[in-house]
Amino acid sequence: MAAAGEVSRASGQPIWEIAENSAKALRRGLGIQAGPLKNTRLSELLNTSKMHLGGRESEPTGRRYGLRLKGEDGESSLVSLCARWFQGRRFELCRTLGDAIWSGNDALGPITRAKTGRRKFQRAFAQCLLCPYEDLLAYVDTDAPSEDDVTAAARNFHVSEREIQTLLVNKGAIGRRQFDEMVEAA
Repeated sequence: MAAAGEVSRASGQPIWEIAENSAKALRRGLGIQAGPLKNTRLSELLNTSKMHLGGRESEPTGRRYGLRLKGEDGESSLVSLCARWFQGRRFELCRTLGDAIWSGNDALGPITRAKTGRRKFQRAFAQCLLCPYEDLLAYVDTDAPSEDDVTAAARNFHVSEREIQTLLVNKGAIGRRQFDEMVEAA
């Protein structure tokens, strides 16, 4: 399987679009229904305990990045996260899955804040896996989502409000100015 970066150069598609298509294909292939990806299903998908995805705040790690390492058996991966809140841990874990797809499951997968194509793929993949845009639109059921709609959608999809806001801005459902006002109000 070619790395997503190679596909991007060959197809001319933007990286975020390849990532979204990959997440949608994974959801279809695994029979994940429309709507939120619940912790039980996500923990099964990632072969981890549901407790790692729970609602408790975790201890701060002090690390500024996450990391995915392929296990010695070549099949499993070890993951080190830096997110404290459960929504961030879910997102970060989905980024590691996206990274494995991006890299062709290389032995090392950084989950950093560096502005790279790899990061863009990871983030778009995780966003679409956890909260597909079409499912979000069906949930909010309005052309002009309010702060209350964003809060309710974040709870429903088990992601942060910022993820919902960013998705709505990136897809043109809300303007940058409205996004800035929502961020200021938070």
